Amino acid sequence: MKNEFYNISDGGENSRNSFQLTNLGEKIVFMTLGTSKRSGWGERTSQMKDYYRDTTERDYDDQFASRISSTDPPYEVDSFLDFHYNYYCKTFPEKHKIFLKHLKYVIIPLLEKRNKTVYIDLINEWLDEKNIIMPKPMTLTTAEKLDKVLIYLVANQEKHNITPNAIQEYIFNKEITLEEAKHLHSKILSSGNVRVVGNRYLAYSTETDLFLSRGGFSGDSKEAYRTESATKSTTEINIFTQKESMSKVFISYRWDTPEHEKKVVEFTEHLRKSGIDAEIDKMLSQKETATNFGAMMHKAMMYPKVIVVLSKGYKTSADTFNGGVGTEYQLIINDINKQGKKYILVSFDGRPDEIIPFGFIGRDIIDLSKPDGEEKLFRKLLDQDEYVFSEVSPDKPSFEPVQIGEFMAVSPESIIKIEVPSIKKGNTSSIAGVYKSIEFTLRPTFRNASGKTIDGFAYSLKIKTEMAPEHYSQPIEDGYFVFNEEVSKKIYPNLIINGNSVNVKITGQSIYRILGTAVTITVFTDHGNYAKEFMVDELFKVPSSPSSYGDAIPLNKDMFAGSW
Repeated sequence: MKNEFYNISDGGENSRNSFQLTNLGEKIVFMTLGTSKRSGWGERTSQMKDYYRDTTERDYDDQFASRISSTDPPYEVDSFLDFHYNYYCKTFPEKHKIFLKHLKYVIIPLLEKRNKTVYIDLINEWLDEKNIIMPKPMTLTTAEKLDKVLIYLVANQEKHNITPNAIQEYIFNKEITLEEAKHLHSKILSSGNVRVVGNRYLAYSTETDLFLSRGGFSGDSKEAYRTESATKSTTEINIFTQKESMSKVFISYRWDTPEHEKKVVEFTEHLRKSGIDAEIDKMLSQKETATNFGAMMHKAMMYPKVIVVLSKGYKTSADTFNGGVGTEYQLIINDINKQGKKYILVSFDGRPDEIIPFGFIGRDIIDLSKPDGEEKLFRKLLDQDEYVFSEVSPDKPSFEPVQIGEFMAVSPESIIKIEVPSIKKGNTSSIAGVYKSIEFTLRPTFRNASGKTIDGFAYSLKIKTEMAPEHYSQPIEDGYFVFNEEVSKKIYPNLIINGNSVNVKITGQSIYRILGTAVTITVFTDHGNYAKEFMVDELFKVPSSPSSYGDAIPLNKDMFAGSW
């Protein structure tokens, strides 16, 4: 697997002067182990075995970070970064910011782990020079920004939910603050030049066209308006007209009390003032002298949206299929599963059980007495989702498969047993009756538990770097020195074997970082591998103070000077 951020060679090693990354292929070696055997004539043979895993994108990130940290002199790293940045921009012209973010949030943390401060500073300077990550300040006046919002409404007449967040993110691409977007929104909201939906959303109206054609807020918006208007085809206008007609809403309710009836009328008027073409039976009956209520009921159920106002009286009539409400209710419950977005259930007074008909139990009911009730209603009427999710990306996460080991009838622990390491205390230094430092010699210890003679084995020992400062040339993994060793001689049954010694030094400055860690010893045999951990606190024991001759006790921070 390659990494799209970098220019990677097609194969083979690159020359030292090449900026290209080396192609790592499909597999990469993550561990090499050696075994040694004697033939019947006493001749010794050695064999090395590599263990592979799939190459990942992270391997190329590590290679990229290593190439940066090996650049000499360091200031020439600019050329290396430019080489890969230009390659990425050429491959993905619209995604140049992604490369910069990858550099800032993936590569720099890798260099921080390696303490490459000089290179981190140089990369940050390079990022500053690109001047891309932070948006450039807007140079438009406030009036010109107001006109830009209106021109956006003209170009997007189907949108009915323009909020301060939409102004900041979609119209100005986050180049203004949210506070400024709120100010622009407030000015336009009160200007009378747009349609206001639900007291808070901005939408296009014919007044928007007229105002811009006269010069807009800046007095100079005619040209921009003409350009935008010219791009609107007849097809787009027809689509918009169709969408406007789709906003018709019928309100179904029961005449419970005069107060309830009055509230429904006021609710209908509020919707109409908010840009929603809402109608109730009273409006339709006013247009005819001899209204056919049965026909009106069936016609109302054909509206694109139907609001059902729940009440105690509505529940009673619906559950008994009584009167006009009962007929409407029967039509709704037969259709609501097929057209889930068409019917909107609302309540003026919460969600008590006594207002919910049996067929509506378990369905979403908007409580208009709550602060967020009106917003929920308008979102359903306008089919505006509260959360807008991204398209499903074709790039799916990949995971390393769990490797299934070879079946081994014999446990590796039954071949070579890891014993408690041999610990020998060496020199100590002290001040004021407490230790400054203590030196030890650690030797891993093994026993042949197989019951027969074996031809050797390999092992590794991991120990905190702070504990073995003189072994700085050893490989490091996550803050641990790793000692890879091999025992190549014949080992007779039950024989105790000591590995190579490791010099350990514990100081007052390091005690905090090593307490709670472990020395890990891993054995590699033909029958598999196994590891054993020995906690530092228990493994290294000394008298409680330099002057004490009592029993040795586990290490603790109070023994050392400089650890308080």
